[in-house]
Amino acid sequence: MRFNGILRGRKADLLPGWIDDAIETDLTPIVRFARTLSRNIDAVWNAIEMEWSNSQAEGQINRLENF
Repeated sequence: MRFNGILRGRKADLLPGWIDDAIETDLTPIVRFARTLSRNIDAVWNAIEMEWSNSQAEGQINRLENF
């Protein structure tokens, strides 16, 4: 499954396999991205699985900074 499908489908259980496959490629930016995901796997897993995000708070902070 493609990375986009993992995110949109909220299928975090497929993430480790995608990371392993991505690290095996010859595409340096993809390998680097996959290694970064691997180092932060808990945060990435939670971002995929959990309904909650800080986007509302970030939006309000951004709005206040523009005052």
